[in-house]
Amino acid sequence: MYDSPLQMSHLSISPNLNPYELLTIHDIHWEIESFHRAVKLLCGICQFMVRDSYAIKTHIFCSLQAFVRLELMRSEKIISNWYELQRNLFTLVVREYILENLSGTYTA
Repeated sequence: MYDSPLQMSHLSISPNLNPYELLTIHDIHWEIESFHRAVKLLCGICQFMVRDSYAIKTHIFCSLQAFVRLELMRSEKIISNWYELQRNLFTLVVREYILENLSGTYTA
């Protein structure tokens, strides 16, 4: 099926790699997967409702620009990870909603 035991599709891994090289490849792969997940979940790259090719390109550009800003915030230690900003925003919104709705339900 494959030319070598470790060859899959377009990716082939040489059996001559040492464990350090294999770990390096794995780490690079993981960073790419993490980027894909973050740009989908946090930057909404897949959530566009347009059909015009220019609008699609604009949406993709804006999503990538949002990710770059998240990464800049992380590198400047404004946030500790990409998901922190979303989590804090969600927590703040939920807190405000609860406080607004609790004030009218209980009378002291």
